[in-house]
Amino acid sequence: MQSLGTAWTALVRLRNVEGPDAFEEVLEARKRDHERLSVGALVTQICQFSHD
Repeated sequence: MQSLGTAWTALVRLRNVEGPDAFEEVLEARKRDHERLSVGALVTQICQFSHD
């Protein structure tokens, strides 16, 4: 639970110090990374490659 609090505090500080645009960029980058690294996406890619 402490690591979640630390991560949240870092995001709030980023928002307050860097501004909302930088905050939004970080969130979008994390979303792209999550999609790229998700197991479900990997399974989908493997299935697509096996049918090609």
